[in-house]
Amino acid sequence: MRFPYISWDHLHVTTASTTMPHSSVNKVAQLSPTECSDNLTPITEPIQSGQAKAAKLVSLSQKLGWGGLAALVVGTILAGVTVGASAAAVVAACSGVSILAGAIVGQVGRGMQGRVI
Repeated sequence: MRFPYISWDHLHVTTASTTMPHSSVNKVAQLSPTECSDNLTPITEPIQSGQAKAAKLVSLSQKLGWGGLAALVVGTILAGVTVGASAAAVVAACSGVSILAGAIVGQVGRGMQGRVI
């Protein structure tokens, strides 16, 4: 989607394959530069919300990864001693899935922050 090009000197609107209705284009053309800039949202808001989301993903990945590792080491031993080998296998499989999910979520979060490892 391409947006209309506005020349404020002549208030002339040239559209190039836009999906905006002509009434919207005409409204944009009638705005003065100050009205147009007053209606724009700052670009920092989406960036800050994206960074906050990325930080939450990295935090979640650390919890999944380290929690899965603790469950693998401690949980597998406890399940094997108290219940049996089949329970230990289930705990080991679940903790492996947690570790793997933590790694994937962490890479997504780090990618959103621009620091992929």
